[in-house]
Amino acid sequence: MTKSILAAAILTLTTASAQALVVDSTTTDGAALVDQITGSGITVDAGSINYQGSANQSGFFSDGIASGIGIESGILLTTGSAFDAQGPNTSDSKTVNVSSPGDSDLTALSGFNTNDAAVLEFDFVSDGGDLFFNFVFASEEYNEYVNSSFNDVFAFFVDGVNVAIAPDGQEVAINTVNCGNPFSSVGPNCDSYNNNDVSD
Repeated sequence: MTKSILAAAILTLTTASAQALVVDSTTTDGAALVDQITGSGITVDAGSINYQGSANQSGFFSDGIASGIGIESGILLTTGSAFDAQGPNTSDSKTVNVSSPGDSDLTALSGFNTNDAAVLEFDFVSDGGDLFFNFVFASEEYNEYVNSSFNDVFAFFVDGVNVAIAPDGQEVAINTVNCGNPFSSVGPNCDSYNNNDVSD
């Protein structure tokens, strides 16, 4: 059975750990991004691959375990520059103005209009019928925009169903995974949030 994947992100990754994440390169090559995240037992329909995003919004990272994100290597989908994910995060206002459109599926999840979406879509067949993926959601908008209309969001759609959900079943977004604004150790899915805000 062919499955359709839509991985979409409205996020900017940042890290403030001692060992910084390494962004090896950026790309708009959807096939290269798909190749990085698909393993054995997955056959991708090469003609179905579609990446939407500006230059530098997506790329490849390494040293993720040492930097504390828990995934050694993979891809980044961001609203700004993937290179900004390298850290250390020393500013509450690090941003890159991409001025590109949002995504209607993400807007529906977020509840607010989205902008600067990075979207990767492809169809695949799984030999074993199973699909596993790991992701880390991060945003430069934490903590100052928690509970506001600046609600960065991440989704991973399989056959039209978002399977990237927070522990309580909500979508993964700033307003659904946080520890308050100002940071207070109380908020939705607070146990899943790692506070790296330079001001908090």
